[in-house]
Amino acid sequence: MKSRSTLFLMEQLIVFTIFAICAAVCVQIISVAHAMTRDATDTRHALIAAENTAESFKAFGGNATQMGIFLSNGDDSLFGDEIHETTYSYIFKIFYCENWRLTTRWDSPAFSLLMGTYPIQAENQPYPTVILANILITRLADGKVLVDFNTAARPTRTANAYTSTVHTSAANTFNPSPTLEGVTP
Repeated sequence: MKSRSTLFLMEQLIVFTIFAICAAVCVQIISVAHAMTRDATDTRHALIAAENTAESFKAFGGNATQMGIFLSNGDDSLFGDEIHETTYSYIFKIFYCENWRLTTRWDSPAFSLLMGTYPIQAENQPYPTVILANILITRLADGKVLVDFNTAARPTRTANAYTSTVHTSAANTFNPSPTLEGVTP
C-alpha cells in the first residue's frame, strides 16, 4: 500500500512539474507577443504621424514654420526647442503622449517627432529649388527609433516663405542624404 501511494505522489509531482514548465513557457510567449503588439502599434501610429508631417510639409511648400504652426493648432507650447545648426535650416520637435495626442515636453511625453529641413538651391536661382526634410520619430522610454525617412517639397516662389527657414550657408552645400546625427531625439 505504501509503494502505491508513493508512486501516485511521484506521478503527481512529475505532472505538476511539467504543468509548471508549460505555464512558464506560455507566460513568456504571451509577454513577447504583448511587446511585439506594442511595437507594431507604436510603429503604426508613428508612421501615420510621420506621413501627416510629410504631407503637411509638401502642402506648405517646404515652409517648416507654417507647417509647425498648423500641426500644433497654433499652440506654441507644443513645440520643443527649436535648434538651428549649420547643416539644417530649420529643426523642430513635437511631442506626443501615450495615446498619440500632442503634448508638451513637460507633461511626460512618450514619443518625439524631430524634423529637420534642408534646402537645395540650383545655380543662379534666388530661392531653393527643392527642400528636403528628415523626419525622425522616437519612443522616449527606450530611445527606439520608430520611423526615420526623408521627403522633399517644391517650394512656392514667394520670398517671405523663406525668411525663417533658409540660411544661405546651408543652401550652398549639397547633402544627398541628410540625417539628424548629433541631435538629441
